Amino acid sequence: MKELADGVWHIKCLPGLPWAVNAYLAGDVLIDAGCRQSTKRILRQLEGHEVTATPSPTLTRTPGREPDVCERLEIPFWCPELDVQPPRIPS
Repeated sequence: MKELADGVWHIKCLPGLPWAVNAYLAGDVLIDAGCRQSTKRILRQLEGHEVTATPSPTLTRTPGREPDVCERLEIPFWCPELDVQPPRIPS
């Protein structure tokens, strides 16, 4: 992660394009949970940082985003109502 300001971190999500995704940790608030392919990368970077549901996790979502990071951290996954997709069926 790259610290942009005191307590504000930019999270690298994609290999080869580390700054292409606007994913941040601001204090204890995760902003953008990334995609399924970036789950492990994001979780590794969050190690040692507190991520909680207080005051509230503000998560943006675009098509293709997955709540995997939030499920593993046990924090709510918020997104605009029109972006809600049906749950994945495990393979």
